[in-house]
Amino acid sequence: MRPPVLALSFFFIASLSLVACSERSVDQSTGSGAIAESEAPDAAQPMAIDWYAGSVESAFENAAREKKPVFLYWGAQWCPPCHELRATIFKRPEFVRQSRQFINVYLDGDSDRAQKYGEKFSVMGYPTVIIFAADGEEVTRIPGGMNIEQYVGVLDLALNAIRPVAALLDDVLAGKPLQDADWKLLAYYSWSQDRGHALGEQSLAVVAPQLAAACPDRLVVEKSLLQMLAVEAWVQGETRDSRFAPAQLAVVEHILDDDTLAAQNRGSFLFSAGEMVQTLAEGDDRQRLAGLLHALQLSVINDPEADVLLRVDALQGWLDVQRALAGEDQPLSAERETWLREQLRSLREQFSPYQVHAGINGIWQIYYGAGLQAEARAALEDGVKVSKQPYYFMADLGYLEAEEGNGEAALAWYRQAWEGAKGPATRQQWGVNYLQAQVRFSPDAVATIGATGQALLTELAEQADGLHQRTARGVERMSNLLLAWAQEQPADASRQQVISSLRQQMDHFCTGLQGVAPEACASFLVSAPAQA
Repeated sequence: MRPPVLALSFFFIASLSLVACSERSVDQSTGSGAIAESEAPDAAQPMAIDWYAGSVESAFENAAREKKPVFLYWGAQWCPPCHELRATIFKRPEFVRQSRQFINVYLDGDSDRAQKYGEKFSVMGYPTVIIFAADGEEVTRIPGGMNIEQYVGVLDLALNAIRPVAALLDDVLAGKPLQDADWKLLAYYSWSQDRGHALGEQSLAVVAPQLAAACPDRLVVEKSLLQMLAVEAWVQGETRDSRFAPAQLAVVEHILDDDTLAAQNRGSFLFSAGEMVQTLAEGDDRQRLAGLLHALQLSVINDPEADVLLRVDALQGWLDVQRALAGEDQPLSAERETWLREQLRSLREQFSPYQVHAGINGIWQIYYGAGLQAEARAALEDGVKVSKQPYYFMADLGYLEAEEGNGEAALAWYRQAWEGAKGPATRQQWGVNYLQAQVRFSPDAVATIGATGQALLTELAEQADGLHQRTARGVERMSNLLLAWAQEQPADASRQQVISSLRQQMDHFCTGLQGVAPEACASFLVSAPAQA
Protein backbone atom coordinates (compact mmCIF):
# COMPACT_ATOMS: atom_id res chain seq x y z
CA MET A 1 0.00 0.00 0.00
CA ARG A 2 1.16 3.51 -0.79
CA PRO A 3 2.68 5.19 2.28
CA PRO A 4 0.97 8.36 3.50
CA VAL A 5 2.01 11.83 2.45
CA LEU A 6 3.53 12.19 5.84
CA ALA A 7 4.27 15.88 6.19
CA LEU A 8 0.55 16.48 5.80
CA SER A 9 -1.18 13.39 7.02
CA PHE A 10 0.51 12.59 10.34
CA PHE A 11 -0.16 15.82 12.18
CA PHE A 12 -2.46 17.74 9.87
CA ILE A 13 -4.31 15.88 7.19
CA ALA A 14 -4.55 18.16 4.23
CA SER A 15 -5.63 15.87 1.45
CA LEU A 16 -3.14 14.52 -1.00
CA SER A 17 0.15 14.71 -0.73
CA LEU A 18 -1.78 17.58 -0.92
CA VAL A 19 0.39 21.55 -2.31
CA ALA A 20 5.04 28.80 0.30
CA CYS A 21 8.03 29.59 -1.30
CA SER A 22 11.03 30.86 0.67
CA GLU A 23 11.78 33.63 -1.81
CA ARG A 24 8.32 34.37 -3.14
CA SER A 25 6.19 37.39 -2.21
CA VAL A 26 2.61 38.16 -3.11
CA ASP A 27 1.46 41.24 -4.98
CA GLN A 28 0.37 43.35 -2.03
CA SER A 29 -0.65 46.28 -4.20
CA THR A 30 -3.72 44.55 -5.55
CA GLY A 31 -5.17 43.38 -2.23
CA SER A 32 -6.04 40.13 -3.95
CA GLY A 33 -5.19 36.48 -4.14
CA ALA A 34 -3.66 36.79 -7.58
CA ILE A 35 0.10 37.16 -7.89
CA ALA A 36 2.31 39.39 -9.93
CA GLU A 37 3.27 37.97 -13.31
CA SER A 38 6.96 37.90 -12.42
CA GLU A 39 6.19 35.74 -9.38
CA ALA A 40 4.15 33.09 -11.15
CA PRO A 41 5.53 29.53 -11.41
CA ASP A 42 8.28 29.13 -13.97
CA ALA A 43 7.76 32.68 -15.24
CA ALA A 44 11.46 32.93 -16.12
CA GLN A 45 11.20 30.15 -18.68
CA PRO A 46 11.22 30.92 -22.39
CA MET A 47 7.66 30.86 -23.71
CA ALA A 48 6.12 30.96 -20.25
CA ILE A 49 2.46 31.11 -19.30
CA ASP A 50 1.10 34.66 -19.18
CA TRP A 51 -0.21 34.66 -15.61
CA TYR A 52 -2.63 37.47 -14.83
CA ALA A 53 -1.00 40.11 -12.65
CA GLY A 54 -4.03 41.79 -11.09
CA SER A 55 -6.68 40.77 -8.61
CA VAL A 56 -8.89 37.72 -8.94
CA GLU A 57 -11.91 39.99 -9.32
CA SER A 58 -10.32 42.00 -12.11
CA ALA A 59 -9.29 38.78 -13.87
CA PHE A 60 -12.93 37.73 -14.11
CA GLU A 61 -13.92 41.24 -15.17
CA ASN A 62 -11.34 41.12 -17.96
CA ALA A 63 -12.55 37.68 -18.98
CA ALA A 64 -16.10 38.97 -19.35
CA ARG A 65 -14.94 42.03 -21.26
CA GLU A 66 -12.66 40.06 -23.61
CA LYS A 67 -15.05 37.08 -23.79
CA LYS A 68 -12.27 34.69 -22.79
CA PRO A 69 -12.52 31.79 -20.35
CA VAL A 70 -10.52 31.71 -17.12
CA PHE A 71 -7.89 29.07 -16.32
CA LEU A 72 -7.58 29.07 -12.51
CA TYR A 73 -4.68 27.18 -10.95
CA TRP A 74 -4.87 26.75 -7.17
CA GLY A 75 -1.52 25.60 -5.83
CA ALA A 76 1.37 26.15 -3.44
CA GLN A 77 5.11 26.23 -3.81
CA TRP A 78 5.76 23.34 -1.40
CA CYS A 79 3.22 20.94 -2.94
CA PRO A 80 4.91 17.99 -4.75
CA PRO A 81 1.99 17.37 -7.15
CA CYS A 82 2.12 21.07 -8.04
CA HIS A 83 5.80 20.73 -8.85
CA GLU A 84 4.97 17.72 -10.99
CA LEU A 85 2.21 19.59 -12.84
CA ARG A 86 4.52 22.51 -13.55
CA ALA A 87 7.36 20.21 -14.63
CA THR A 88 5.30 17.95 -16.91
CA ILE A 89 2.52 20.18 -18.28
CA PHE A 90 2.99 23.89 -17.65
CA LYS A 91 6.45 24.02 -19.22
CA ARG A 92 5.36 22.32 -22.45
CA PRO A 93 5.10 24.61 -25.54
CA GLU A 94 1.79 22.97 -26.54
CA PHE A 95 0.24 23.97 -23.24
CA VAL A 96 1.70 27.48 -23.25
CA ARG A 97 0.28 28.10 -26.72
CA GLN A 98 -3.12 26.81 -25.66
CA SER A 99 -3.07 28.90 -22.48
CA ARG A 100 -3.06 32.09 -24.54
CA GLN A 101 -6.75 31.57 -25.22
CA PHE A 102 -7.49 31.95 -21.48
CA ILE A 103 -7.13 34.50 -18.73
CA ASN A 104 -4.64 32.56 -16.59
CA VAL A 105 -4.91 33.03 -12.82
CA TYR A 106 -2.45 31.49 -10.40
CA LEU A 107 -4.00 31.54 -6.92
CA ASP A 108 -1.26 30.63 -4.48
CA GLY A 109 -2.63 29.26 -1.21
CA ASP A 110 -0.39 31.63 0.73
CA SER A 111 -1.31 34.80 -1.14
CA ASP A 112 -3.55 37.50 0.31
CA ARG A 113 -7.13 36.26 0.93
CA ALA A 114 -6.35 33.03 -0.92
CA GLN A 115 -8.07 30.78 1.60
CA LYS A 116 -11.25 32.86 1.38
CA TYR A 117 -11.14 32.46 -2.40
CA GLY A 118 -10.59 28.76 -1.81
CA GLU A 119 -13.93 28.62 -0.01
CA LYS A 120 -15.61 30.63 -2.76
CA PHE A 121 -14.39 28.27 -5.47
CA SER A 122 -14.85 25.12 -3.33
CA VAL A 123 -11.24 24.03 -3.63
CA MET A 124 -9.12 22.43 -0.93
CA GLY A 125 -6.32 20.15 -2.10
CA TYR A 126 -3.37 21.46 -4.06
CA PRO A 127 -3.26 21.48 -7.03
CA THR A 128 -6.76 22.13 -8.34
CA VAL A 129 -7.37 23.46 -11.86
CA ILE A 130 -10.77 24.96 -12.75
CA ILE A 131 -11.98 26.35 -16.07
CA PHE A 132 -14.59 29.11 -15.94
CA ALA A 133 -16.60 30.45 -18.84
CA ALA A 134 -16.24 34.12 -19.72
CA ASP A 135 -19.37 34.87 -17.67
CA GLY A 136 -17.79 33.32 -14.55
CA GLU A 137 -19.72 30.04 -14.58
CA GLU A 138 -17.59 27.02 -13.70
CA VAL A 139 -17.25 24.68 -16.67
CA THR A 140 -14.97 21.88 -15.50
CA ARG A 141 -12.17 20.79 -13.21
CA ILE A 142 -9.11 19.18 -14.76
CA PRO A 143 -7.50 16.18 -13.07
CA GLY A 144 -3.79 15.51 -12.71
CA GLY A 145 -2.02 12.49 -14.11
CA MET A 146 -2.79 13.23 -17.77
CA ASN A 147 -0.24 13.46 -20.54
CA ILE A 148 0.16 16.65 -22.55
CA GLU A 149 -2.07 15.45 -25.40
CA GLN A 150 -4.90 14.68 -23.00
CA TYR A 151 -4.45 17.97 -21.17
CA VAL A 152 -4.52 20.09 -24.30
CA GLY A 153 -7.51 18.08 -25.51
CA VAL A 154 -9.43 18.87 -22.33
CA LEU A 155 -8.65 22.56 -22.73
CA ASP A 156 -10.05 22.37 -26.25
CA LEU A 157 -13.22 20.81 -24.88
CA ALA A 158 -13.51 23.51 -22.23
CA LEU A 159 -13.05 26.26 -24.82
CA ASN A 160 -15.95 24.91 -26.86
CA ALA A 161 -18.17 23.71 -24.03
CA ILE A 162 -21.72 25.00 -24.19
CA ARG A 163 -22.79 23.65 -20.81
CA PRO A 164 -20.85 23.00 -17.59
CA VAL A 165 -20.22 19.55 -16.13
CA ALA A 166 -22.84 20.06 -13.42
CA ALA A 167 -25.58 20.56 -16.03
CA LEU A 168 -24.35 17.62 -18.09
CA LEU A 169 -24.47 15.32 -15.09
CA ASP A 170 -28.03 16.39 -14.32
CA ASP A 171 -29.02 15.50 -17.89
CA VAL A 172 -27.39 12.07 -17.73
CA LEU A 173 -29.15 11.22 -14.49
CA ALA A 174 -32.43 12.43 -16.01
CA GLY A 175 -31.95 10.09 -18.98
CA LYS A 176 -31.38 12.85 -21.53
CA PRO A 177 -28.98 12.35 -24.47
CA LEU A 178 -25.65 14.15 -24.68
CA GLN A 179 -23.38 15.18 -27.51
CA ASP A 180 -20.11 13.30 -27.92
CA ALA A 181 -18.12 16.34 -26.76
CA ASP A 182 -20.22 16.44 -23.60
CA TRP A 183 -19.28 12.84 -22.80
CA LYS A 184 -15.63 13.70 -23.31
CA LEU A 185 -15.92 16.55 -20.83
CA LEU A 186 -17.50 14.21 -18.26
CA ALA A 187 -14.87 11.53 -18.86
CA TYR A 188 -11.98 13.94 -18.27
CA TYR A 189 -13.51 15.73 -15.27
CA SER A 190 -11.63 15.73 -11.94
CA TRP A 191 -14.31 13.89 -9.97
CA SER A 192 -12.05 13.44 -6.96
CA GLN A 193 -11.91 17.23 -6.55
CA ASP A 194 -15.58 17.92 -7.20
CA ARG A 195 -16.34 18.85 -3.57
CA GLY A 196 -20.06 18.75 -4.26
CA HIS A 197 -19.97 21.19 -7.14
CA ALA A 198 -21.43 18.80 -9.71
CA LEU A 199 -22.30 15.85 -7.49
CA GLY A 200 -24.06 17.85 -4.79
CA GLU A 201 -25.00 15.39 -2.04
CA GLN A 202 -24.74 12.40 -4.35
CA SER A 203 -22.08 9.74 -3.88
CA LEU A 204 -19.56 9.13 -6.65
CA ALA A 205 -19.85 5.41 -5.91
CA VAL A 206 -23.51 5.66 -7.00
CA VAL A 207 -23.10 8.15 -9.84
CA ALA A 208 -20.01 6.70 -11.55
CA PRO A 209 -21.62 3.37 -12.55
CA GLN A 210 -24.56 5.28 -14.02
CA LEU A 211 -22.21 7.43 -16.09
CA ALA A 212 -20.30 4.37 -17.32
CA ALA A 213 -23.50 2.56 -18.29
CA ALA A 214 -25.02 5.56 -20.08
CA CYS A 215 -21.94 6.47 -22.11
CA PRO A 216 -22.38 5.24 -25.72
CA ASP A 217 -20.33 2.19 -26.69
CA ARG A 218 -18.97 3.99 -29.75
CA LEU A 219 -17.02 6.35 -27.47
CA VAL A 220 -14.61 3.60 -26.53
CA VAL A 221 -12.00 5.70 -24.72
CA GLU A 222 -14.48 7.88 -22.85
CA LYS A 223 -16.50 4.85 -21.77
CA SER A 224 -13.35 3.14 -20.49
CA LEU A 225 -12.45 6.23 -18.43
CA LEU A 226 -15.90 6.30 -16.86
CA GLN A 227 -15.77 2.55 -16.27
CA MET A 228 -12.48 2.94 -14.42
CA LEU A 229 -13.97 5.84 -12.47
CA ALA A 230 -16.67 3.42 -11.30
CA VAL A 231 -14.12 0.70 -10.51
CA GLU A 232 -11.97 3.03 -8.42
CA ALA A 233 -15.01 4.39 -6.58
CA TRP A 234 -15.94 0.80 -5.71
CA VAL A 235 -12.40 -0.23 -4.78
CA GLN A 236 -11.89 2.80 -2.54
CA GLY A 237 -15.33 2.72 -0.96
CA GLU A 238 -15.70 2.14 2.75
CA THR A 239 -18.26 -0.56 2.09
CA ARG A 240 -18.05 -2.91 -0.88
CA ASP A 241 -20.40 -5.67 -1.95
CA SER A 242 -18.02 -8.51 -2.85
CA ARG A 243 -20.60 -9.94 -5.25
CA PHE A 244 -19.66 -7.17 -7.70
CA ALA A 245 -15.92 -7.90 -7.60
CA PRO A 246 -15.95 -10.29 -10.63
CA ALA A 247 -17.68 -7.69 -12.80
CA GLN A 248 -15.22 -5.01 -11.73
CA LEU A 249 -12.32 -7.36 -12.43
CA ALA A 250 -13.65 -8.10 -15.91
CA VAL A 251 -13.73 -4.37 -16.72
CA VAL A 252 -10.16 -3.88 -15.51
CA GLU A 253 -8.81 -6.86 -17.44
CA HIS A 254 -10.65 -5.82 -20.60
CA ILE A 255 -9.05 -2.37 -20.47
CA LEU A 256 -5.60 -3.73 -19.62
CA ASP A 257 -5.80 -6.09 -22.58
CA ASP A 258 -6.23 -3.15 -24.98
CA ASP A 259 -3.00 -1.14 -25.30
CA THR A 260 -4.80 2.05 -26.31
CA LEU A 261 -7.31 1.92 -23.46
CA ALA A 262 -4.62 0.89 -20.97
CA ALA A 263 -2.54 3.93 -21.96
CA GLN A 264 -5.53 6.27 -21.62
CA ASN A 265 -6.25 4.88 -18.14
CA ARG A 266 -2.62 4.68 -17.07
CA GLY A 267 -3.10 6.90 -14.04
CA SER A 268 -5.60 4.47 -12.54
CA PHE A 269 -3.20 1.57 -13.02
CA LEU A 270 -0.34 3.43 -11.37
CA PHE A 271 -2.11 4.99 -8.42
CA SER A 272 -4.81 2.42 -7.56
CA ALA A 273 -3.05 -0.79 -8.57
CA GLY A 274 -2.43 -2.10 -5.06
CA GLU A 275 -6.04 -1.56 -4.03
CA MET A 276 -7.25 -3.33 -7.16
CA VAL A 277 -5.12 -6.38 -6.45
CA GLN A 278 -6.31 -6.46 -2.84
CA THR A 279 -10.02 -6.09 -3.53
CA LEU A 280 -10.85 -7.42 -7.00
CA ALA A 281 -9.44 -10.94 -7.05
CA GLU A 282 -8.06 -13.89 -5.10
CA GLY A 283 -5.84 -16.87 -5.88
CA ASP A 284 -4.91 -17.33 -9.53
CA ASP A 285 -7.09 -14.40 -10.58
CA ARG A 286 -5.12 -12.12 -8.27
CA GLN A 287 -1.82 -13.32 -9.70
CA ARG A 288 -3.08 -12.78 -13.25
CA LEU A 289 -4.26 -9.26 -12.46
CA ALA A 290 -0.96 -8.44 -10.78
CA GLY A 291 0.87 -9.69 -13.85
CA LEU A 292 -1.12 -7.43 -16.15
CA LEU A 293 -0.57 -4.42 -13.92
CA HIS A 294 3.14 -5.13 -13.58
CA ALA A 295 3.49 -5.38 -17.35
CA LEU A 296 2.02 -1.92 -17.81
CA GLN A 297 4.06 -0.45 -14.94
CA LEU A 298 7.32 -1.95 -16.18
CA SER A 299 6.65 -0.64 -19.67
CA VAL A 300 6.69 2.85 -18.16
CA ILE A 301 9.64 2.23 -15.81
CA ASN A 302 11.79 0.87 -18.63
CA ASP A 303 10.84 3.55 -21.17
CA PRO A 304 13.77 6.00 -21.42
CA GLU A 305 11.50 8.46 -23.24
CA ALA A 306 8.94 8.55 -20.43
CA ASP A 307 9.00 11.53 -18.08
CA VAL A 308 11.16 10.72 -15.07
CA LEU A 309 8.40 11.68 -12.61
CA LEU A 310 5.99 9.34 -14.38
CA ARG A 311 8.55 6.57 -13.96
CA VAL A 312 8.71 7.32 -10.23
CA ASP A 313 4.91 7.01 -10.10
CA ALA A 314 5.14 3.70 -11.95
CA LEU A 315 7.67 2.40 -9.43
CA GLN A 316 5.30 3.31 -6.61
CA GLY A 317 2.52 1.42 -8.39
CA TRP A 318 4.84 -1.57 -8.83
CA LEU A 319 5.63 -1.54 -5.12
CA ASP A 320 1.94 -1.26 -4.20
CA VAL A 321 1.23 -4.42 -6.19
CA GLN A 322 4.15 -6.22 -4.54
CA ARG A 323 2.85 -5.30 -1.08
CA ALA A 324 -0.68 -6.33 -1.98
CA LEU A 325 0.55 -9.75 -3.09
CA ALA A 326 2.98 -10.44 -0.27
CA GLY A 327 1.32 -8.61 2.61
CA GLU A 328 2.22 -5.33 4.30
CA ASP A 329 4.64 -6.89 6.78
CA GLN A 330 6.58 -9.03 4.32
CA PRO A 331 9.89 -7.64 3.03
CA LEU A 332 10.78 -7.63 -0.61
CA SER A 333 13.01 -10.41 -1.84
CA ALA A 334 16.70 -9.56 -1.97
CA GLU A 335 16.56 -9.56 -5.77
CA ARG A 336 13.60 -7.19 -5.94
CA GLU A 337 15.08 -4.93 -3.26
CA THR A 338 18.34 -4.63 -5.20
CA TRP A 339 16.44 -3.87 -8.40
CA LEU A 340 14.36 -1.22 -6.65
CA ARG A 341 17.41 0.51 -5.19
CA GLU A 342 19.06 0.60 -8.62
CA GLN A 343 15.96 2.06 -10.24
CA LEU A 344 15.61 4.79 -7.62
CA ARG A 345 19.29 5.72 -7.74
CA SER A 346 19.09 6.03 -11.51
CA LEU A 347 15.95 8.16 -11.43
CA ARG A 348 17.37 10.49 -8.79
CA GLU A 349 20.30 11.26 -11.10
CA GLN A 350 17.91 12.31 -13.86
CA PHE A 351 15.88 14.95 -12.01
CA SER A 352 15.96 18.44 -13.46
CA PRO A 353 15.69 21.46 -11.15
CA TYR A 354 11.96 21.56 -11.93
CA GLN A 355 11.55 17.87 -10.99
CA VAL A 356 13.73 17.51 -7.93
CA HIS A 357 11.19 18.45 -5.23
CA ALA A 358 8.40 16.20 -6.50
CA GLY A 359 10.88 13.49 -7.44
CA ILE A 360 12.53 13.24 -4.04
CA ASN A 361 9.12 13.21 -2.41
CA GLY A 362 8.20 10.19 -4.51
CA ILE A 363 11.51 8.43 -3.93
CA TRP A 364 11.51 8.65 -0.15
CA GLN A 365 7.95 7.34 0.04
CA ILE A 366 8.89 4.34 -2.10
CA TYR A 367 11.87 3.57 0.13
CA TYR A 368 9.64 3.92 3.18
CA GLY A 369 6.94 1.69 1.72
CA ALA A 370 9.56 -0.93 0.93
CA GLY A 371 10.76 -0.94 4.53
CA LEU A 372 14.10 0.70 3.66
CA GLN A 373 14.13 3.22 6.49
CA ALA A 374 17.76 4.29 6.20
CA GLU A 375 17.35 5.03 2.50
CA ALA A 376 14.10 6.91 3.15
CA ARG A 377 15.87 9.07 5.72
CA ALA A 378 18.76 9.74 3.35
CA ALA A 379 16.34 10.77 0.59
CA LEU A 380 14.62 13.23 2.93
CA GLU A 381 17.96 14.67 4.03
CA ASP A 382 18.76 15.08 0.34
CA GLY A 383 15.47 16.96 -0.03
CA VAL A 384 16.36 19.29 2.82
CA LYS A 385 19.63 20.13 1.09
CA VAL A 386 18.42 20.69 -2.47
CA SER A 387 14.77 21.79 -2.28
CA LYS A 388 13.73 25.43 -2.29
CA GLN A 389 11.12 24.39 0.26
CA PRO A 390 13.23 22.31 2.68
CA TYR A 391 10.68 22.62 5.48
CA TYR A 392 8.46 20.19 3.59
CA PHE A 393 11.01 17.41 4.03
CA MET A 394 11.88 18.46 7.59
CA ALA A 395 8.33 17.62 8.65
CA ASP A 396 8.65 14.15 7.12
CA LEU A 397 11.93 13.62 8.98
CA GLY A 398 9.99 14.52 12.11
CA TYR A 399 7.49 11.83 11.22
CA LEU A 400 10.21 9.20 10.83
CA GLU A 401 11.69 10.10 14.22
CA ALA A 402 8.22 9.98 15.79
CA GLU A 403 7.57 6.55 14.30
CA GLU A 404 10.78 5.28 15.89
CA GLY A 405 9.85 6.80 19.24
CA ASN A 406 12.54 9.49 19.14
CA GLY A 407 10.45 12.26 20.62
CA GLU A 408 13.22 14.79 21.13
CA ALA A 409 14.47 14.43 17.55
CA ALA A 410 10.92 14.54 16.19
CA LEU A 411 10.24 17.78 18.06
CA ALA A 412 13.42 19.30 16.72
CA TRP A 413 12.54 18.53 13.11
CA TYR A 414 8.95 19.74 13.47
CA ARG A 415 10.14 22.95 15.06
CA GLN A 416 12.67 23.53 12.26
CA ALA A 417 9.94 22.89 9.70
CA TRP A 418 7.66 25.46 11.29
CA GLU A 419 10.43 28.02 11.68
CA GLY A 420 11.43 27.59 8.05
CA ALA A 421 7.92 27.58 6.56
CA LYS A 422 6.93 30.58 4.45
CA GLY A 423 3.47 31.98 3.85
CA PRO A 424 0.58 32.40 6.31
CA ALA A 425 -1.47 29.31 5.44
CA THR A 426 1.64 27.13 5.27
CA ARG A 427 2.97 28.42 8.57
CA GLN A 428 -0.35 27.68 10.26
CA GLN A 429 -0.29 24.14 8.88
CA TRP A 430 3.29 23.41 9.90
CA GLY A 431 2.77 25.17 13.23
CA VAL A 432 -0.12 22.86 14.09
CA ASN A 433 2.10 19.92 13.17
CA TYR A 434 4.64 21.14 15.71
CA LEU A 435 1.96 21.76 18.33
CA GLN A 436 0.72 18.19 18.07
CA ALA A 437 4.27 16.91 18.37
CA GLN A 438 4.59 18.95 21.57
CA VAL A 439 1.35 17.57 22.96
CA ARG A 440 2.44 14.03 22.15
CA PHE A 441 6.06 14.10 23.29
CA SER A 442 6.25 16.86 25.91
CA PRO A 443 2.71 17.29 27.29
CA ASP A 444 4.00 18.67 30.61
CA ALA A 445 5.84 21.55 28.93
CA VAL A 446 2.79 23.70 29.54
CA ALA A 447 4.42 27.07 29.02
CA THR A 448 6.00 25.99 25.73
CA ILE A 449 2.73 24.60 24.42
CA GLY A 450 0.96 27.77 25.41
CA ALA A 451 3.59 29.89 23.68
CA THR A 452 3.20 27.90 20.46
CA GLY A 453 -0.56 28.36 20.54
CA GLN A 454 -0.17 32.06 21.21
CA ALA A 455 2.26 32.46 18.31
CA LEU A 456 -0.10 30.67 15.93
CA LEU A 457 -3.01 32.91 16.88
CA THR A 458 -0.83 36.03 16.64
CA GLU A 459 0.12 35.09 13.06
CA LEU A 460 -3.51 34.34 12.27
CA ALA A 461 -4.51 37.84 13.39
CA GLU A 462 -2.03 39.34 10.94
CA GLN A 463 -3.78 37.76 7.94
CA ALA A 464 -6.46 39.39 5.84
CA ASP A 465 -9.46 37.05 5.76
CA GLY A 466 -7.24 34.27 7.06
CA LEU A 467 -9.73 32.20 9.03
CA HIS A 468 -11.02 30.21 6.05
CA GLN A 469 -10.56 26.91 4.26
CA ARG A 470 -7.29 25.13 5.05
CA THR A 471 -6.35 27.62 7.77
CA ALA A 472 -9.76 27.21 9.40
CA ARG A 473 -9.25 23.45 9.42
CA GLY A 474 -5.88 23.99 11.06
CA VAL A 475 -7.46 26.13 13.77
CA GLU A 476 -10.10 23.47 14.35
CA ARG A 477 -7.33 20.87 14.60
CA MET A 478 -5.48 23.06 17.08
CA SER A 479 -8.61 23.46 19.18
CA ASN A 480 -9.25 19.73 19.33
CA LEU A 481 -5.63 19.02 20.25
CA LEU A 482 -5.58 21.50 23.09
CA LEU A 483 -8.97 20.52 24.48
CA ALA A 484 -7.95 16.86 24.59
CA TRP A 485 -4.61 17.83 26.17
CA ALA A 486 -6.33 19.88 28.87
CA GLN A 487 -8.88 17.14 29.58
CA GLU A 488 -6.09 14.63 30.21
CA GLN A 489 -5.27 16.59 33.39
CA PRO A 490 -8.48 18.43 34.30
CA ALA A 491 -7.12 19.35 37.75
CA ASP A 492 -4.00 20.96 36.28
CA ALA A 493 -4.66 24.67 36.68
CA SER A 494 -1.78 25.61 34.39
CA ARG A 495 -3.29 23.72 31.46
CA GLN A 496 -6.69 25.28 32.07
CA GLN A 497 -5.05 28.70 32.17
CA VAL A 498 -3.50 28.10 28.73
CA ILE A 499 -6.95 27.22 27.36
CA SER A 500 -8.51 30.32 28.92
CA SER A 501 -5.74 32.62 27.69
CA LEU A 502 -5.87 31.32 24.13
CA ARG A 503 -9.65 31.52 24.08
CA GLN A 504 -9.44 35.17 25.13
CA GLN A 505 -6.87 35.81 22.40
CA MET A 506 -9.18 34.28 19.79
CA ASP A 507 -12.14 36.32 21.12
CA HIS A 508 -10.11 39.50 20.77
CA PHE A 509 -9.16 38.60 17.21
CA CYS A 510 -12.70 37.68 16.20
CA THR A 511 -14.14 40.87 17.69
CA GLY A 512 -12.13 42.87 15.19
CA LEU A 513 -13.41 40.95 12.17
CA GLN A 514 -15.89 42.60 9.85
CA GLY A 515 -18.97 40.83 8.56
CA VAL A 516 -20.14 37.40 9.67
CA ALA A 517 -17.61 35.79 11.98
CA PRO A 518 -16.29 32.38 10.83
CA GLU A 519 -17.54 29.34 12.69
CA ALA A 520 -14.15 28.86 14.36
CA CYS A 521 -14.72 32.05 16.34
CA ALA A 522 -17.56 30.43 18.26
CA SER A 523 -16.15 26.90 18.53
CA PHE A 524 -12.46 27.46 19.27
CA LEU A 525 -11.57 25.78 22.58
CA VAL A 526 -15.26 25.44 23.38
CA SER A 527 -16.63 22.51 21.39
CA ALA A 528 -15.82 18.96 22.42
CA PRO A 529 -12.83 17.56 20.51
CA ALA A 530 -13.73 15.66 17.36
CA GLN A 531 -13.25 11.92 17.37
CA ALA A 532 -9.93 10.86 15.88
